[in-house]
Amino acid sequence: MAFFLDQAVLWGCIFIVAVSAGMLGLFDHPRLLWLPLLLIIGSFWTYSLVLEILLDGQTLGKRLMGLKVVKLSGAAARPGDFALRWMLRLLDIWGSLGALGCLMIGTTPYAQRIGDLLAETLVIRLRPTQHVPLPSLLRMHETTPEAVVYSRAGRFTEEDMLLAMEVLERASRHPNPTNRALLNTLSEKLRLELAISEKPSNQQRFVKQVIRDYVLLTR
Repeated sequence: MAFFLDQAVLWGCIFIVAVSAGMLGLFDHPRLLWLPLLLIIGSFWTYSLVLEILLDGQTLGKRLMGLKVVKLSGAAARPGDFALRWMLRLLDIWGSLGALGCLMIGTTPYAQRIGDLLAETLVIRLRPTQHVPLPSLLRMHETTPEAVVYSRAGRFTEEDMLLAMEVLERASRHPNPTNRALLNTLSEKLRLELAISEKPSNQQRFVKQVIRDYVLLTR
């Protein structure tokens, strides 16, 4: 969607340049014809590169969709990184009509096209795609056994448990390597906070039980 929004903006700008050049009569003068053509071709090829450099990893389409290009480490990408991934657009997007880019995004662990792999960048969401409302957390007690398994679960905050539930739902709906890693990190954090010596055999069941115990202890 960000790509198509960028194309709409780009072609809108090209249309304005073409109409303005026509009104000024530039197309009627061979010596001046290079000026609108240079603006049109230059805008078409450098749009994403220039904006990602100026807007810190965002084009207008990415900004509208809440996306941003960053390094794999989470650090801000540099102009050289943007340039490398931009050059590979010829292969990822235009050379294969987008098929290669879609294939790479759909099959790589971090949804990277070839340009991202070589530049060691990825596109992240700046806005959460899911949000667990408080009523969903409170409804956990409806199927909860009366016995509390982890009596120290009441020490967590409501924000802690909402985050835990969101990670749990992500891992259940989309069991990809990233979400499994998040669930593993969450499970380990909860285990240490609850002073449990043994690692749980079923992380999803463990996290769900902690959330249920929290509800029983605090509601």
